[in-house]
Amino acid sequence: MITKDKIKMYNHLSLLDLTQEEDCLKPIANNLFTKVYPTGLTGCGLVHTSYLAGEHREHSFRQHGIVVHLKPEQNSLRRLGGSLQKEDADVGDIAIIPTKINHWQKVETEVAENIILTIEPEVISSIAHEVIDPDRVELIPTFAKSDPLIQHLAIDLKANLDSNNCDRLYAESLFNLLSTHLLRHYASSQFMPKDHNDGLSTYKLKLAKNYINDNLEYPIKLNDIASLLGISQFYFSHLFKKSTGIAPYKYVIQQRVAKAKNLIKDSNLSLIEIAYECGFSSQSQMTQHFRKYIGITPKVYQIRVEKNKCLNQLIGGNKFS
Repeated sequence: MITKDKIKMYNHLSLLDLTQEEDCLKPIANNLFTKVYPTGLTGCGLVHTSYLAGEHREHSFRQHGIVVHLKPEQNSLRRLGGSLQKEDADVGDIAIIPTKINHWQKVETEVAENIILTIEPEVISSIAHEVIDPDRVELIPTFAKSDPLIQHLAIDLKANLDSNNCDRLYAESLFNLLSTHLLRHYASSQFMPKDHNDGLSTYKLKLAKNYINDNLEYPIKLNDIASLLGISQFYFSHLFKKSTGIAPYKYVIQQRVAKAKNLIKDSNLSLIEIAYECGFSSQSQMTQHFRKYIGITPKVYQIRVEKNKCLNQLIGGNKFS
């Protein structure tokens, strides 16, 4: 006989933490591989998993789970809470499994593969708190459907995390966009951002820029700047772009490239030392962004600087900038 105490214990044990690989494996009957990525971000994660056809044990997640199908799944059954549906998911289709919602799935496709984007409920609440009561923020359980934005975000996030030049600030920006998109389109309470036509005040914009420029050599987080200004990271990103015309992530990259350019001209540091001094994770990451914004690689720029210095010694003047 199943007692109420046993049901409570089962529900407690089935609340899975998607940041832990062993928890990700618990409901899957025929796992092929599961990788939990160390994103380095607070409350945001990514899981890449593949498994054979079979029935998954009923469970729930501690985080919100946004599933992005990388292979089609035909004739599958999914139960979210009290609703059961047959799913014919195409590549790129998404499903949303909100936190603490009972989830069960029976997969008929021979091999399934997906990305699961994970977001702690507190992350969603922190973005919403300026507009709606965070205690009333709930994501709506969603069966497989097309959402190109979430599909592209998931692919970009995985590619960024797979890269040797993983950019944490870029990943944070993508998760911020994902959270905002979820609040706009998949929340039970209407999310209507305030319209700030003027952007950040002159003082706050200067404060944000000074913080960025003073900390280029360190990891910069959107939440740190937003906290400094006393606003949510969603509003910081929104208002900063209103004020400058570019996203905070792009502004940081531009400033790092500008600093690298100056150091190549005015210091004797090696290129790898300059990369770290400017906050890039590697010399190759610096090269990637330098080429994008300057049009040539740091090495080519360095060679031109050296040639210009030699030329100045011979004829004087400055022929290169």
